[in-house]
Amino acid sequence: MSTAKTLEGRRSATREARRILRAQAGKALKKLQRGRPTDSDIHAARKHIKKARATLKLLRAALSKTQYGNENQLLREAAHPLSAARDAKILVATLDRLLKDYASARRIGGLRHLQRRLIHDSDRARHALTTGTTGARHARKLLRKARSRAEHLSVGHHDWSRIGKGLVRVYRQGYDSFAEARAEPAVVRLHEWRKQAKYLYYQLQLLEPICPERLSWLARGLHRLSDELGDDHDLALLREQVVAHLEIFPDEASRIALLTLIERSRTNLQRKALLLGVQLYWDEPERFESRLHRYWLRWRRDGNHPDIRRRRGVG
Repeated sequence: MSTAKTLEGRRSATREARRILRAQAGKALKKLQRGRPTDSDIHAARKHIKKARATLKLLRAALSKTQYGNENQLLREAAHPLSAARDAKILVATLDRLLKDYASARRIGGLRHLQRRLIHDSDRARHALTTGTTGARHARKLLRKARSRAEHLSVGHHDWSRIGKGLVRVYRQGYDSFAEARAEPAVVRLHEWRKQAKYLYYQLQLLEPICPERLSWLARGLHRLSDELGDDHDLALLREQVVAHLEIFPDEASRIALLTLIERSRTNLQRKALLLGVQLYWDEPERFESRLHRYWLRWRRDGNHPDIRRRRGVG
C-alpha cells in the first residue's frame, strides 16, 4: 500500500486522504512501539498524530458529524499523554534557550533551583509516560483503533466538493484566530491561532501537487509561523512555572528580572508572527477557496486526476 505524503491523483481525493490518514496513524504507532520511547520518538509520534488530525479535518465534509467527532476525539486522546511529557521536556529547553539568548539572565538568583525543578518534573512525566497505564501503552491502544477504523471510514468518491470545504474551514478558523490575536494577543488566542496554522500547513503539504510553487511557499510560511507561535507558547508555559514557584527565588527582584526577559522574548516572537500573519492570511476565506479551486481544476485538466487518466488509458 502506498504511503505517499501527498495526493497522487490515482483515486478520488477523499479515498486518497483516507489512505493517508490511516498511514499517519500507523506511523505514530510505530514510533511508540518501544517500551521506553525516546524524546525523538515522542516528538515524531505527536507530529504524525497532528498530521492525522489535519487530514481528518480535510475529510470533515465527507463524514457524518458523529464519524468526524469520534475519530477526532480518538486521535486527541492518543496525543494527550505524549503532550504532557513533551511540555515538561520543552520547559527545560526553553529556559536553556532564554539563558543562551540573554547572558544577563545567568546572574538572576534562583535559576539553578528552577532548572532542577523543571528537570525533575520532566523526568517524572517521562516515567509516567513509559510506565503508567494511561501513558504510551494507552496511546498505542488508541492509535491501533484509529488506524483500523480509518480504513473503513465511509468517505465516498469525492474530490474538491468535499476536501475544499475541509480546507477552507481550517483556513477560516486560522483567519479568524489571527484577527483575534492581532486585536488582543492573549495566550489562549495565540495558541489557537498556532493550532490552526499547523493544521493548514499539513493540509497544504498533502495538496502541494496541485500547485507546487505557490503552495510550497505558503506551507513554508505557515511552518515559520507555527514555530514562532510555538516558541511563544513555550515561554508562556515557563512564565506560569515562575509564577507558580515563587519560593524558588531569593527575592522579588530576581523573579521580576526573569519575567521581564520572558516577556521581552515573547514580544519579539509575537511581532514576527503577526507580520507573517499579514502575509499568509491576506486572502479572505472565500477568495482563498476560489483560488485553490482554480489550482485544482487546472491540475485536473492537465491529467493528474483519475477521471482524466482513465479516459486517456493511464493507470
